Amino acid sequence: MSHASIALALLIVLAACTAPSGPRATGPHGDRRDWLDEPLVTWNAPDAAVPGPPQVLADPPDTARCARLVRSPSSAEERSVAERGWSLIREPETRERITIVIGSTAVDGMCRPLGYQGFVFVEGRFAGTLSPVPMDARSEGAQTQVSIEGPGEVRATYARYRQSDPLCCPSRTSVVTFGLEQEPRGPVLVPREVVTTPRPP
Repeated sequence: MSHASIALALLIVLAACTAPSGPRATGPHGDRRDWLDEPLVTWNAPDAAVPGPPQVLADPPDTARCARLVRSPSSAEERSVAERGWSLIREPETRERITIVIGSTAVDGMCRPLGYQGFVFVEGRFAGTLSPVPMDARSEGAQTQVSIEGPGEVRATYARYRQSDPLCCPSRTSVVTFGLEQEPRGPVLVPREVVTTPRPP
């Protein structure tokens, strides 16, 4: 091997060792995750269809080790999500006329959801998703909590990672407050405010 070839090989190894290893701004299906750092824009529209799931190269949620976590639909809202190809995970959040359903596309080795999304319904009508892109557990922009605050407000919490953060422990969280607006063609979920704060040590 020539001196030039050896030098090139050493440069490749050095680059691999020094490349950032923290959470990326994109998930395995290549979607952008920086929407929480931008001025909030409305990605939902009234009278829209429930979107289909992304393609994720990982085990499906009903793989043997994780099948116990997948739910059968028990409401019209859950059926409309399942019929689009999502696997239902977690119990739905329901309060008054609002229902929030969580659907996943795949799972990692510990049965954590990949390519998941939150779907908000008002009186059975789809109002929008909780993120403009599908999310992955333990990655930037992953929704970790959601609550219905009243007849017209939903609040969701998202994990925020810096490059140095371990996957277990994002150093910040963003809380987005959504409003539910009634348009002539139906309800629509609109992000109104985002507040990002450091997590307590």
